[in-house]
Amino acid sequence: MSIRSSSSSSRGKRSVSQKLIAGKGRNKIVEADFDEDVAPFAISAKAYFRREAVFGKAFPPRNAVLREKFVMEGLRNAAEELNDPRYIRLLKRIASDDEQQFKRLMAFVSHLIIFPLIVLY
Repeated sequence: MSIRSSSSSSRGKRSVSQKLIAGKGRNKIVEADFDEDVAPFAISAKAYFRREAVFGKAFPPRNAVLREKFVMEGLRNAAEELNDPRYIRLLKRIASDDEQQFKRLMAFVSHLIIFPLIVLY
């Protein structure tokens, strides 16, 4: 019995792991997607949202606009809870100046809360 590696397939297709290594086929936003000044806040904010999912408001509104407001409010609360004015300024800066970074941050922190719950509705 011989073991054939995934890179030597007869069709020449790459395996999923090879696509991820090449940076293709990845939709999930991870810590490495953020600038070095945003990453610590993103990680702390995600922890805040996880805790809120268990002990606070687990279910966001159904309306897309209200869901975005829900996430923005959570980001603001997370920044205030860290008690570091640097994070509050950072959140204001990326919300007004860096739309891509802000969208990534919103998706990163709300992934566990909002997207799986949409299926429940």
